[in-house]
Formats: sequence, C-alpha cells, structure tokens
Amino acid sequence: MNKTDDSPKTKTIVFVGDSITAMNIYAPMLQDLINRAYPDRRIVVVNRGVSGDTAKGALGRLDGDLAGLKPGWVLLNFGMNDQEKRTVDEFVADNEALIARVRATTAAKPVLVSTICNDYRRDGKPTRLDEYAVALRALAAQNTVMENANAIAAKAVRSCGGQAMLKSLPLERIYRDSRCGSLMLPWTAELCIDRLGRECLYEAGEQDEQAVL
Repeated sequence: MNKTDDSPKTKTIVFVGDSITAMNIYAPMLQDLINRAYPDRRIVVVNRGVSGDTAKGALGRLDGDLAGLKPGWVLLNFGMNDQEKRTVDEFVADNEALIARVRATTAAKPVLVSTICNDYRRDGKPTRLDEYAVALRALAAQNTVMENANAIAAKAVRSCGGQAMLKSLPLERIYRDSRCGSLMLPWTAELCIDRLGRECLYEAGEQDEQAVL
C-alpha cells in the first residue's frame, strides 16, 4: 500500500529496503495484521523498496522516500545486496548513518530489520547475513538503551522535582550516567553525523587531497 492519509490521526509506517521489500509481500501482510488487530486506528504501511539497493545506497534517496509522509516508524531492511560489498563493520556504519538521518529529518522511530532471506548457508558455518543479523541486534539494543534510558530518567527527575538533583539521592547519578552513556559508545550521534557528511561528499577511499585535485 503506497497511499497515505493527511489526517493528523493517521500513523504511517514506511518500509525502506531492497528488492525483498520492493516485492511488496510482507508490507501488505503487516498492513493486514494491523487492520485486524487495531480496526479502529488509522495506520498506513508505505512501501519504499528499490531492487538492488544497499544500506549505503539508500542514504542518498532516504529524504525523497520520506518526503511528505511524516512517518511514525521507518523500518530499514537491507543486507542481501550488501553482503558482497560491505564488511560487517561497514554495514553497521551504513545503518548507523541511516538511523542518524531518520532522526535528523523526521520525528519517526527507526527500526532495524534483518533480511528474511538467507539461503547461503554452507557447512553449518555462519554466513555474512548471519553476521549482519547479530550486528543489527546489537546495534538496535545499543540505540534503544541509549535513547530510552535517559528519557525515562528525565521524566523521573521532572516528576520528583528539584530534590532529584541532590547528590545524596541516586536519581541524579542515574540521569547523569544515562546522558553521558551515549558519549562513551563507539557510535555517538556526533560521529554518525560526521560519517554521514563524509559519505555524502566523498567516494569510498577518497581523501581531502584527492578531492581538491
């Protein structure tokens, strides 16, 4: 389903992915499940899959895909086309850049989805897609904790008032640690934005000296 509703009460879920998304199989399935579970709510599922695309490639089209939709959730589903081109670390960095872009340009919650197709198992050894799935789960857990721990602590501070900031009470420490935790993780918001800028400006392996020439 690709049509959306301008009603402020309508919630929009956008699938951004490769050909597995573009086949438009599980997006309509999710729409049907939502309609059955929440018949009184207006939730629209929008498909933005592009055949052959990768997580890195999607970064260039993401703004256009989400333009005018005001999504509540953006589901990111890549991996099939990435596995021959990107290491696990590069794939994680690509998804971090997508998450950062979603958060910078919309109020939506980004959701990481590992690819549902994995037919490349050999001798019982983990495949690149298996490694991607493990990395995405770790990345999703990191982002979930980083975003929500401080939000919960902030609400607790507001509920308790000024006494919450007393050194003698644990809430001050919880709030401080949850806020500072994002500064000590491998991929902070600032690093994501920096990488996003470099990926948009330079080709892979290109440096400032080469760019000037």
